[in-house]
Amino acid sequence: MSFDVNGTTWTPQTAAAHAQTQLTAINALRASRGESLLVASPANAIWLELLAAGSLQQHYDDLLYSASQSFNVSTCSDSQVLNLLPITGTQLIPATYSTVDISVTASADGPAIVPAGTLAVFGDINFAINATTTVPAGTTVALPATADTPGPYLALPGNISAFKTTVPNVQIVTNANASTQGRNVETITQVRSRLISTGSAIGWSLDGTIAAIRSLQGIITAQIYFNPDTVNDMVLTGGTIVKPRYCRIVIQGTDVTGQLAITYASRQTAPTEGALSENWVTLSNQSIPIFYDEAIEQPVYIRVYYDPDSPMYSGFSDLIKSDVVALGDNFIIGQDITSQFISEGLINFPYATITGVTVSADNITFSREAAVDAVAVGKLSLANVAVIAGP
Repeated sequence: MSFDVNGTTWTPQTAAAHAQTQLTAINALRASRGESLLVASPANAIWLELLAAGSLQQHYDDLLYSASQSFNVSTCSDSQVLNLLPITGTQLIPATYSTVDISVTASADGPAIVPAGTLAVFGDINFAINATTTVPAGTTVALPATADTPGPYLALPGNISAFKTTVPNVQIVTNANASTQGRNVETITQVRSRLISTGSAIGWSLDGTIAAIRSLQGIITAQIYFNPDTVNDMVLTGGTIVKPRYCRIVIQGTDVTGQLAITYASRQTAPTEGALSENWVTLSNQSIPIFYDEAIEQPVYIRVYYDPDSPMYSGFSDLIKSDVVALGDNFIIGQDITSQFISEGLINFPYATITGVTVSADNITFSREAAVDAVAVGKLSLANVAVIAGP
């Protein structure tokens, strides 16, 4: 806990150290006059005065040290981290909203008109239907819905079963698939770690661009693959091609802000490729398309093994499947799925003794790792999780 000032190392002192320095100076003066020396003791009123003065000096030392560390992300205060964000060209990643497809079945009596904003109940929050939709009589239509509160809300299949208000001719309301979780606003601890890990990359490098796109509302995660070769194509895992000196942007979620193009173009100059695009309009009113892809969902198959000779509770198999599926909301684009990751998520499972986990990308070959394509996100579903008795 020290720093250099004009080539001299300066170390903050405690109140007692400051008091002792003053007492030493006083005693040196008293000794030169042949007077008795003062003793550092609570019974000595002068020593108590020195401690009070030392406490004040320690306070100033602490403030000076804090000032010296104010531009050191590792050691500065939480409030200073917020002050540093504009300097580093970033901001707290905002919270995003969870989304889900709600399956609505209309009765045979007539079509069901579900207005935009209709709320489907899920615990303490609701999922609001995005757009007014007519469900023909006797049919089922999946309606996209967004949570009315930001944050990571996981609605497993079947968790949603009713609208908050009655909608005529609606017979069944449910969610066939789990929700896609949003996220809470980035914490000070998280942004401090991000600043440390990316360093000066936050502004205009490839890592900084990825971080900026990931922070856009509606985007769960994103990857950018750059091919630095000037001649040869780069082949990503799964076979996707990136041309020489091109970038391929892959996002999970939807850019509801329409800011993806300017976010990329203000930081990178490499041309892009992909199936979708947004236009970046320059100051000279030139419109340049920024291409990107939306990540596909790649099924991953899980086998969880349990000891049939150990105690187990009724329904433990369904609970294991639900716990495994919940882990899938933490996957990012291109992340391989390992048996270790699944095992760690089940390590405290109390209703049976789990003996092992294997994973597969094709439901044929099971091993310790399932490779996920670079433009895909591993998708876990209840149907693809098997709970098996065995070692």
